[in-house]
Amino acid sequence: MKKHYFAFAAGLGLLAGVAGAQTNNGYLYYVGGGIADSGNATTEDGTLTTDNGVFSVLVADVAIGASNVSVNNWRYAAGVDLGNPLPADNPNTVDTEAYSWMFLENACHIYDGRIYVGPGDWNVDGSRSTADVVIHADINPDGTLGAWTFSDVFPVPEGQAICATALVDFGGGNAYYYVLGGTGSGTDRVLVSKIQANGTLGPWSTTTALPEGDWFNRATAVGDTIVHATGNLATSLRATHYATASSADGTLSAWTSSGSYQASPTAQQWDMAIASLSSPDDSDFVVIAGGNAADGKVFVSEVTAGVPGTWVEQATTLPTPVRRVAGNGWGDVMFVLGGTAGGSGVTVGIDDVQIGRINDAGVVTWSTSDTTSSIMAMPQARSFGGTAFEFTEFVEAPANAEGVWTVYE
Repeated sequence: MKKHYFAFAAGLGLLAGVAGAQTNNGYLYYVGGGIADSGNATTEDGTLTTDNGVFSVLVADVAIGASNVSVNNWRYAAGVDLGNPLPADNPNTVDTEAYSWMFLENACHIYDGRIYVGPGDWNVDGSRSTADVVIHADINPDGTLGAWTFSDVFPVPEGQAICATALVDFGGGNAYYYVLGGTGSGTDRVLVSKIQANGTLGPWSTTTALPEGDWFNRATAVGDTIVHATGNLATSLRATHYATASSADGTLSAWTSSGSYQASPTAQQWDMAIASLSSPDDSDFVVIAGGNAADGKVFVSEVTAGVPGTWVEQATTLPTPVRRVAGNGWGDVMFVLGGTAGGSGVTVGIDDVQIGRINDAGVVTWSTSDTTSSIMAMPQARSFGGTAFEFTEFVEAPANAEGVWTVYE
């Protein structure tokens, strides 16, 4: 029998390259949302809502090299047959809910080996309920997810969704989850919960309200700074603000204006992707991409000592000028997935995966999934779902290594 050595990082069978060479790798998730074609649903997606909402989570393997990013091996991380679909009901309440997990574009985060999702809502299915909670699950070694755990229901009025969220990690097990604005009435309320040592969320409390009520807004954290971009209801077009979080209790400072990200906007922007990135020289940036304007424009602000600088419109737009799109970032890489190519319904959803990389000058270069790319499109066209990236790191085992997994044949 011949012995073959294979390198696995926590179950991920994606080789890192030459022996001993290190590549940054991880799992890319697309959570919930709705599918464009109900005929493409599988058992794992669960029984679709009447607006094609699904109860599954997709995951892909990612390898980030010095000059290339690959995304492949899309599969289910959560679903019916796996025993962990996104829950339609909250077992901790006396009511029988009918949750839908849409409008998660800015409401998915990863912290300490767990994925956090919520709040969520529905699109046009009036029989559904607002998911006025945040749920979380452990990330298994193979990228699948464990069982879902619920946070407390939000304080009255509970129905706060279609909003911005952020997660601030101070290190040393001290982190907070924020829910900013949301709902059709456009609340300015900001909720905060401390993440406990076992991953559960503590009680919700309120902190400094947004400058005005809003929904379809966006937020991201850079260190202890939360950068917020206005959404559908704000009177100030394409405005941004920032606040500093306290490591003691998670409370936010007063919000400070950081200007408009487009100098002469002609209309409000909303439902766009946002991410915080670090360039190769460790400069911090916030990137806003896409949105309802359907022009695919991209804007970048460098954040120095917690203060966002002037916004710069990029010369290059998204490869697919999607509107209403989900995004997240890790290191110098931004992931922009799915979304709608036009209109506001799930039937115009797309399966694109778009990858941006930022350089030291704050310029983002884009690539996208196609038949010749190392970036594989999602197996379903989805919109209104959320995205998150879990980092892992491993090296290929050298020849004749001992103490590694082996396969005999």
